[in-house]
Amino acid sequence: MFIIAGTKYTLSEVANLIKADDAAVWHPQYIYYLPKIENSGASSFPNLTALIMNLASYCMNERSLTPSQLQRTRGIAVTENVALRKGVIDRNEVKEADRAAIAYLIAGNESGNGITNKAQHYTDPETGKPRAHNVVVKEYYINGAEGRRATKRIEGSKITYYYSDSHAFNTYQYQLLL
Repeated sequence: MFIIAGTKYTLSEVANLIKADDAAVWHPQYIYYLPKIENSGASSFPNLTALIMNLASYCMNERSLTPSQLQRTRGIAVTENVALRKGVIDRNEVKEADRAAIAYLIAGNESGNGITNKAQHYTDPETGKPRAHNVVVKEYYINGAEGRRATKRIEGSKITYYYSDSHAFNTYQYQLLL
């Protein structure tokens, strides 16, 4: 969890803030360093600019690294199908048949109106990795078991929702719902 100017943000929310900031430039390498910063414990910043400067310092340090050093420094990137990479989706952009169920879920309802099968989920939709001990993740079927899913993620007092328009072969395409 990031704290910027006193407000809590998830990884994908931070990525979205940077991408939406007209004064900032999104660099693909940020995908590697946002999780590192978050996991370092030094993830509180007075403003977005301070965080971007921190990310930029990681990118600048890359210039002096050999390919093997670069690989070790970056570590393993998050997979393509998680919110940090897939980005955000407005509730009005989800499949039309799912909009009412999504609205109902985000309003705090966990069953009915197209929402079924609430179950604990062990994968963090932000990273695709096993959820941390302080993160609770629940999965919901949206309008049946044929493939679409919504996921509720709780970290402390921060609640976020994710949408996956497919579930083929037990894989997700997590996008942060706005």
